[in-house]
Amino acid sequence: MSTFKQCCGIREEKIGAHDLRLLESLGEKRDRLCVDLASKISAHYLSPDRMADILERLGRRSAAIALRNRMPDSMQKRSGELGEIIATEYVDAETDYYVPIRRLRWKDDREMPMRGDDIIAINLSGRKSIEFLKGEVKSTRSLSKKTVAEARDALAKDLGRPSPHALSFLADRLNEIGERDLANEIEQAQLKDGISLDQVAHLLFTFSQNDPRDVLQEDLSGCDGDIRQHGVGLTVSRHQEFIDTAYEMAGHGSDS
Repeated sequence: MSTFKQCCGIREEKIGAHDLRLLESLGEKRDRLCVDLASKISAHYLSPDRMADILERLGRRSAAIALRNRMPDSMQKRSGELGEIIATEYVDAETDYYVPIRRLRWKDDREMPMRGDDIIAINLSGRKSIEFLKGEVKSTRSLSKKTVAEARDALAKDLGRPSPHALSFLADRLNEIGERDLANEIEQAQLKDGISLDQVAHLLFTFSQNDPRDVLQEDLSGCDGDIRQHGVGLTVSRHQEFIDTAYEMAGHGSDS
């Protein structure tokens, strides 16, 4: 059973042809979710092999410093990046898609935001052609219509398809880590075959303290066109405390 099923109450709704999933994590389940996510944060900034190499050569204290040097200090950046981490873990655990790289490993600076689509996930099963999930993530204490509208505008860019920059970034990183077959398949779709709308689905993922149901319902109700839409809203109590606790646990985990 996935972390989300263990640590969240789950409600599912159909909004026309689109899917809405609401996750709520409160009380003891919230604390368990925080601990589990904290254990996964380090792999989004340093690959397990890289972390193991630093541990072996320089010890636990140096490995912890290396990780903390990559994680943001500011609440705003932590909020956004933890939202992306949670959404990535959700896609891998709860959908037919998977996110093939942990893109935060390639940040230029720990306090600088990354460009491009928040999430590009793929599905290679059940079809002749590769399928893409294009995701936008919003993490905020109080989710608003304006914030959701900004995410919807980002999903609509590039005619709803993954951005050329995001696909090139993904293919380049996959080549670097030896996943050449997958990189080649992405480039084949992007540069030669083209990506049709029936190869694309959208994910709008929110992480907030307030209940996102009304704003996500309204957003999905306004969606038309040929792209499948998925709305997922995660609600946790004490949103800012949750973020700080997760990062503090992750930053000290390699020091213990």
